[in-house]
Amino acid sequence: MTESSRQAARVAPPRTVTALVRALEDPGRGPLLAALLAARARPVEAGPGPDGRAAQTLALLADSFLERLASCGVRPVHRPGERLCVPARELARRYEYHGAPLRPGERRKRVVVVAAGWTVGARLAVRPVVREATDEDGEAGGR
Repeated sequence: MTESSRQAARVAPPRTVTALVRALEDPGRGPLLAALLAARARPVEAGPGPDGRAAQTLALLADSFLERLASCGVRPVHRPGERLCVPARELARRYEYHGAPLRPGERRKRVVVVAAGWTVGARLAVRPVVREATDEDGEAGGR
């Protein structure tokens, strides 16, 4: 972390950083941080020509921007596509869930992460979006 990054992390109040993260993930405008995660995770097929160079440049920019956010304590909660088995109480409190309602007595739900969600320090700024897992999704992790 550079000195200017450390200073920015000390100066910016957590509420300001949280507001910035929420603005960057605003579904009405399109979730920018989710797009950056996807750009960074996408295998770069650096073929010859301008398209290959553009893909490499985008991946490098996304990685650099996300790294700078991380230096200020901003981190994704999960990876899109990650499979989880989430306790019912946690699902209601910490996730935006899309799927069938929990049945009486159902204590856990198998889900797949659609959007990462974001934390600022230890505080949840943007809840991860999950959908109910199907048989085609495979087994969910043991979380």
